[in-house]
Amino acid sequence: MGAPYEWSATGLPCYRSGQAPPFLFTGGQLAELGLRSTGGQAAFVDTQHGDVALYLITETELISPNAWPPAKPGETKTGPAAALNSPWPAPQAQP
Repeated sequence: MGAPYEWSATGLPCYRSGQAPPFLFTGGQLAELGLRSTGGQAAFVDTQHGDVALYLITETELISPNAWPPAKPGETKTGPAAALNSPWPAPQAQP
């Protein structure tokens, strides 16, 4: 984790690409995780496309509130195909 190389006009730290602390994410990175920021910008990172805002992972929420927890195989309404991709183990037949 690198130290900020400068401070923005608003007083937020600016990091070089790859040097930001692991608890700061871009909006795109949060979206890939199914999250969105509920707080303001916490820092900036320099990229080849310009400065990009960074957000604290602790100030996020799920994009879709129904996304967690995943449905168990017996609870899904989309049929048996959804059970194949479920993180839950398939129920075992009782002897």
